Amino acid sequence: MDIFDEKTSISGTGSAYTDGIWLWPDDLAYYVHKYNIALPDDFIKTMKNNNWKNPSYDIDLSIEEITVDDIEL
Repeated sequence: MDIFDEKTSISGTGSAYTDGIWLWPDDLAYYVHKYNIALPDDFIKTMKNNNWKNPSYDIDLSIEEITVDDIEL
């Protein structure tokens, strides 16, 4: 479901991605495209530096280990 328009369905799975610095929902591109949502400059810079791909290493964080301080807002 689109969080801004309950009548609209989207293909997001509720999953999230991370590069070890940022955490974002799998449907972020949908919201950027549909609503022209601006992303933080630091996020864009990090994504450009990673060639718009997640690093090829595994990040091992269980839900119990994640705190608000771990997430860039």
